Amino acid sequence: MSRANRYSGISIALHWLMVLLIIASYTFIPIRSEFPKGSEPRALVIEAALKMLNKQADDGRK
Repeated sequence: MSRANRYSGISIALHWLMVLLIIASYTFIPIRSEFPKGSEPRALVIEAALKMLNKQADDGRK
């Protein structure tokens, strides 16, 4: 395959990001019933996820 016919790096990265997000969706949707809305474990999971995203965003700015 010639270089001109290849997809760009951004297209490839977005493709694999979508694959990971779809896998995560199919993984986490069935277990959401384990954490009813308003429960303490659900709040802890959401808080941990937001902290992780915030940390990654801060690391990306450095």
